[in-house]
Amino acid sequence: GNIEMNSNHSNRCCNALALLQCVASHPETRGLFLKAYIPLFLYPFLNTELNSRPFEYLRLTSLGVIGALVKHPHPNVVPNAASCIIPDCEVTEFLVKTEAIPLCLHIMEYGNELSQTVATFIIQKILLDDYGLNYVCKTSDRFFAISQVLTKMIQDSNKKPSKKLIKHVVRCYLRLCDDKRALLA
Repeated sequence: GNIEMNSNHSNRCCNALALLQCVASHPETRGLFLKAYIPLFLYPFLNTELNSRPFEYLRLTSLGVIGALVKHPHPNVVPNAASCIIPDCEVTEFLVKTEAIPLCLHIMEYGNELSQTVATFIIQKILLDDYGLNYVCKTSDRFFAISQVLTKMIQDSNKKPSKKLIKHVVRCYLRLCDDKRALLA
């Protein structure tokens, strides 16, 4: 049926998501955030086909929460039993295993420019992790899915991508070149 959301409803949801973004970005809480599978509750907002301003705002804020998980690297974190601090590779593994990549690719292809930029940033961060790069390059279908979306974003004659978006796309391509299989494709 018809789903309607006004700006007031969207703003209230986005305010709650802003709090989740703080939890997602903090090294001591992001592990618990993932262990509770909270990002999965955001995926329907990422997967919506509705493009009205309230839904776009909700999509962008949800992307911001996922982006917060990958934005602040904590590479020297040594997890222990008493701590909920998790290394970056576990964040990447979580996002890969919960199908965040196809959601981001869909937004990269059909979202507005701001959402595209955040989704491309998330893909870039996933690729920067060896687990993410290996996952994407393991099959030709996965590699070509990402490659086609990246190419379409740059070649779309109806849109002129921002410098920030182009920067993230180029960084994705550069990272893909670190894998021999992708380099040969």
